[in-house]
Amino acid sequence: MIQKIIADETWLEGERRGCAVAPSDRVVRENVCRVILEIGQQLRESVTAQLLPGVMTLESLSRH
Repeated sequence: MIQKIIADETWLEGERRGCAVAPSDRVVRENVCRVILEIGQQLRESVTAQLLPGVMTLESLSRH
């Protein structure tokens, strides 16, 4: 899954710049980290909601 995120972010950054970009590019690495953190947060909230239905998560608190 992480390799797919890296490939997608490398391609996307290359499209933005109009040239080839290495997976080790600083912007690509930052974007990959951001995506992984977002997915991790979503997974944590999903599991928390399933295990502890009455617990408010950060995301649900920010909606109110």
